[in-house]
Amino acid sequence: MTPREPVTKAVDFAIGVAVFSVVAAPVWFCAWWFISFHPGDEPHPRSDAVSGSLWIAGMAFASPARASSFLLRMLHVSASDPLGGLLHWIAACISVPLFWGAAVYLLVQLFRHVCFSHQEV
Repeated sequence: MTPREPVTKAVDFAIGVAVFSVVAAPVWFCAWWFISFHPGDEPHPRSDAVSGSLWIAGMAFASPARASSFLLRMLHVSASDPLGGLLHWIAACISVPLFWGAAVYLLVQLFRHVCFSHQEV
């Protein structure tokens, strides 16, 4: 296997994560919003726990974006400049699917190695 094949497969997984996040991110945000800000007089007793769980899951999913923004700030690229803000936004949009696509690819490869390494091909 050449080094190009795993990278190509990881990018394919990243594209899948990007397509999934286009659908899942708005659904997650709406679920978090409607659970957190209940329109009635009294919220459900478990709404704080569910809201906190959804918030933690969303922040964990978006953590590569925060890391890319931190890296750009370390390189003295200010998010307050128009071009710097655009660079921060592009880095955030690219880093999340790339990170999670590579993580999913590595987990799939680990699963294949652990479960199917004893079988002969």
